[in-house]
Amino acid sequence: MKFSSKLRYCLSPTAWLLTPMLFAAQGHKPVYVPFDVPDSVATYPLSINDKMTITGYYVSRSGLTHGFVRDEEGLITQFDVPGSSSTRPVSINYAGEITGTYITSSTGPTPGIPQGFIRSADGKITLFGDTISPYGSGNRPFDANPVKVNVDGEVVGNFPYPNVAPSVFIRSRSGVLQAFTLSDGAEYPTVATGLNAGGAVLGYASSESILYAQGFLWSGQGPVPSPISGTLTSISVPGSMGTFPTGINGPGAIVGCYSINANPMFAPLALTYFDFWREPDGTITTLSVPGAVPSCLASVNESTGVTIISPATIVINHEDTIVGTYINAANMPAGFIQKKNGKLRTFTQPNASMTMPTAVNNRDVVIGYFAQGTQIKGFIRLPN
Repeated sequence: MKFSSKLRYCLSPTAWLLTPMLFAAQGHKPVYVPFDVPDSVATYPLSINDKMTITGYYVSRSGLTHGFVRDEEGLITQFDVPGSSSTRPVSINYAGEITGTYITSSTGPTPGIPQGFIRSADGKITLFGDTISPYGSGNRPFDANPVKVNVDGEVVGNFPYPNVAPSVFIRSRSGVLQAFTLSDGAEYPTVATGLNAGGAVLGYASSESILYAQGFLWSGQGPVPSPISGTLTSISVPGSMGTFPTGINGPGAIVGCYSINANPMFAPLALTYFDFWREPDGTITTLSVPGAVPSCLASVNESTGVTIISPATIVINHEDTIVGTYINAANMPAGFIQKKNGKLRTFTQPNASMTMPTAVNNRDVVIGYFAQGTQIKGFIRLPN
């Protein structure tokens, strides 16, 4: 399937003309700009760069999943990986390079296998995958599930498969691929969740169960780590059952969630989750999030093999602004934002039944999606 079109579309004809800097200068309250891809039933923005370019995916009325890019002026470009049955972008860098997952078509050489792609700012798509997993047997191609692309064009992601040790891959701009696992056993996961501008890889791993996983940070320098070797920084909240980092910024501040087992006799049913912020010096602070904190563990779609870790329930930008999700009194997702040393504030898209923030850029512009009736639409939250 090959699909690409451009159109100018915005629910508010003038909203795209008003920049975050203008609202900040005038002292306005945050402004919400809703948008969706025409002829879609659901629009999911997942990543935004400092040029205000947004990427994500949408579901068409026919039920197919396609990628999109939205520029600062509201121009939406829809695209597919040629020959794919599904295209799902997950991350965009400052240069406008996008990475994500596509599902190969039923008639391709690896039917139905999730693979990775990189799309340049001018629309050129480079594919990767279709190679033999270094941790499996037989001729199973690895399921490349990209997570993040950084400013240098490096990509980090995962290639899980039920009979293969779930592993992390790092792909250089030139296409060199490295892989590692920190889990001693094929049934237990190593999951990458973040990559910063310096190439440091963030994630969590366990050799027992994903519920007991603890976080790790690898500098990205030197040989890849292994369960018995490699220089890693442990990310673990004292007293937690599991620690699950989800985001890292350029200076090295980390956010994520951790679990507490309130009643060991009923684990994992009695798990309670909390969000945390770890400063570069290792100081860990639990965030005072209202309502309930949802689990931020990765899951795997058994039918496609895709590791689902996006959207993360808590993220951080280079200015140490934290954005996350909590469950409110109506038992629905809502958003919160907290600047460094500032007050935590909650927010929702006006007239929405649920609000799910997904990303924040370094201008404190938040994106996400919300439910309005039977429609899922995207939103842009311009800061005050």
